Amino acid sequence: MASEIKVKISRFPDPDYMETFYAIEGNTFPIKEYLKHIGCQWAPGPKVWYFKAENEQKLGEMIEKIKSIPTISNVEVDIKPIPQVQIAYSSFEDLIQKAEFGKCIICGKNMQYGYTLNVFKKTNTYLDDTYQAAIITICDDHAKNGEELLYVIAKLKKILNMGVNRIERFNYADDWLKNKVKEDNLSYLQWLQSKLSQLRRR
Repeated sequence: MASEIKVKISRFPDPDYMETFYAIEGNTFPIKEYLKHIGCQWAPGPKVWYFKAENEQKLGEMIEKIKSIPTISNVEVDIKPIPQVQIAYSSFEDLIQKAEFGKCIICGKNMQYGYTLNVFKKTNTYLDDTYQAAIITICDDHAKNGEELLYVIAKLKKILNMGVNRIERFNYADDWLKNKVKEDNLSYLQWLQSKLSQLRRR
């Protein structure tokens, strides 16, 4: 008797695509032909099958198709809401002129501790490439969830046409960060840094 297959449907693990793309995780190898047949594709980077659904109706239809695959015994749907991110700056130049260190660039909250992002923008000149750079801060409310923070960073990159090359903690007052360890045994901060490196390579 073939073993029963359990899968989980969640948002695609890349913040640039998580608004309309969804990942299928689990033991998907035995059902890969079924997944191909219903329109799913393989993503070699995160090593997951995925599909696109522009609205709730299409998402529901795809979930039902996945549930109807004969050998699947359980489908867990874990689709978290997309963070509502309002960017108060019209350009990167506007950001570096108005952003205040110690004030969250997302919600405007003044904070004694949080995260710093080293941000930059490449400027082409006649002779060579030059860079504008700044250090901006984000409060814990936008950083405790790693996936949410990466989504925020992706939105900043897209809207302000900038790069992010480092994230650091500027106060270690709380203990949750020290105890939060990902499955690959990297600390939360190291994990975020590794994700930023992946974003830069794209």
